[in-house]
Amino acid sequence: MNPGNSGGALVNVNGELVGINTAIASPTGSYAGYSFAVPSNIVKKVIFDLQKFGITQRGFLGVTIRTMDDKTAKDLGFDKPYGVYVDGVNKNSAADEAGLKNKDVITKIDGISVNSSPELQEQVAKHSPGEKLDVEVIRDGKTSNMNVVLKNKYNTVAQLDNTKDILNVLGLKVENLTPQELRSLGLEGGVKVTELKDGKLTEFTDIKKGFIITQVDDVTVSNVDDFVNMLKSKNGKVLVEGIYPNKPMSYLYAFRM
Repeated sequence: MNPGNSGGALVNVNGELVGINTAIASPTGSYAGYSFAVPSNIVKKVIFDLQKFGITQRGFLGVTIRTMDDKTAKDLGFDKPYGVYVDGVNKNSAADEAGLKNKDVITKIDGISVNSSPELQEQVAKHSPGEKLDVEVIRDGKTSNMNVVLKNKYNTVAQLDNTKDILNVLGLKVENLTPQELRSLGLEGGVKVTELKDGKLTEFTDIKKGFIITQVDDVTVSNVDDFVNMLKSKNGKVLVEGIYPNKPMSYLYAFRM
């Protein structure tokens, strides 16, 4: 790989696509060194997810893992290192609900051997939340199989749409105004910012909690669904206009999607 190859096709000697180039670790910055690519089967799933949902549907086991080394293998009584060692299991995660525990060794996912952390991550990445995996585990020298139902990054089994992600990217929570609030403020619509966290709005503006968004790019915002749907189609500069209760003037905030 050379500079500029990132995002390009990685092909085998038969001209078949096997991956998409991503990065290179090189002492010179050019083709010498190690190149990295996203496997084509993962790319295929991402494309399908984006077309159908507008967001990738990534399944999570909910474990902390590491590739087995000689010392860990010896401590566990293995003849040689193989499988993937479980360092930790997140509470209420897919792995936790299936019964996986610390110090388990995962050896297969759906019958496919995994002998490193990247190999395990690749097998899981081919699946979406709600899908079931057959996970082969060695515990205390005994092999067993567990059915694990993958979860999403919010720790549920639901398929995601990009509504929640848009609000997370912005770093805010919003809610509809009540009829009483609309009447008292003299508004026909709008959404109120109820919570702020790290995101585009806090990074690039000084917006405050309690701000009422009334327009996006000079188009009136009626409610939360309206607000989110407007942002789904935005690319580039976005101008948000609104008011603070008990303040006589309107405020403008600009950021990029």
